[in-house]
Amino acid sequence: MSEDGRARIRCAEAADAAVIARICARAFYERHGFTVLDTNDGDRNMESLPDMTRRWAPHSAR
Repeated sequence: MSEDGRARIRCAEAADAAVIARICARAFYERHGFTVLDTNDGDRNMESLPDMTRRWAPHSAR
């Protein structure tokens, strides 16, 4: 089993991540099934860059 698969098995609950919107890590979160919960114009982070909150949940909870 892949390391990614083991992490999903151990994480029965949802996981949230705050992500700067323009950073290429967005592709990582999309590829691993994180969905966008909300977006912001950057007034809530030190970088003042647009950001988003993403959530991953097991397939049964989506």
